[in-house]
Amino acid sequence: AGVAGRVRRAYRLYKPRPLEERATPATEAAPKAKHIRQLVLHTWQHGAAAAHGTFWELAKRPVLTSAPVALKALVVTHRLLQQGAPQVLPAAAQALSLLQGVADCWQAHTLDPRSKLLARYASLLAAKTSFHRDRPHFENNYSVDSERLCAADLRAMLELLRSCLATLAAAFANLEQPLGALSPVAAAPPSAQRAAQQGRRDLAIAALVPLLREADLLHNAATYTVYALGAAGRGGG
Repeated sequence: AGVAGRVRRAYRLYKPRPLEERATPATEAAPKAKHIRQLVLHTWQHGAAAAHGTFWELAKRPVLTSAPVALKALVVTHRLLQQGAPQVLPAAAQALSLLQGVADCWQAHTLDPRSKLLARYASLLAAKTSFHRDRPHFENNYSVDSERLCAADLRAMLELLRSCLATLAAAFANLEQPLGALSPVAAAPPSAQRAAQQGRRDLAIAALVPLLREADLLHNAATYTVYALGAAGRGGG
């Protein structure tokens, strides 16, 4: 019994943490690229099971109370929506309440300087998820058969682009935002504060990358849609 007990304790102590947890620690630093790559790859290897499992694990993270965790979870989600297997989009639709909950929580949370970014980012991803849920003929990069396009699709893409640009503005503003008096390292030595500030910048940059890609995808898709609708004479539909 003594040996078995030690084995159980050792397992609890050393068992690997879920990949989603390793990708979203509470530290002021960007999520590690290798963890995001592994999560994306898992969706291509294991399909819907991996996609649903990832959103399930992300929902367990303290995304409503920790700004670094919330921002990393949003970055991970965004990268999965952009680069993951096709099964990610319907899995995200089933986890839509998580994104909406994050948006609502941080919209009401005015003490953290990143609250505006988090609320806008979560709202953007919720809107993107809803777009693909309602328009399954669009791929994650907005590729679509031109014969299936309509003016309502264009309006929806332009609204997404507007939201994306607002989120980008909040992310850029966050690059130089001070730590604030409520930061855990506010009373730490200057070297620790500088490290935390740099980590916060790195985390904001990690969010900028998929946001810039999203804006580019939406711009290209909207431009293509304008020409496609014009050529087909369906601009007023």
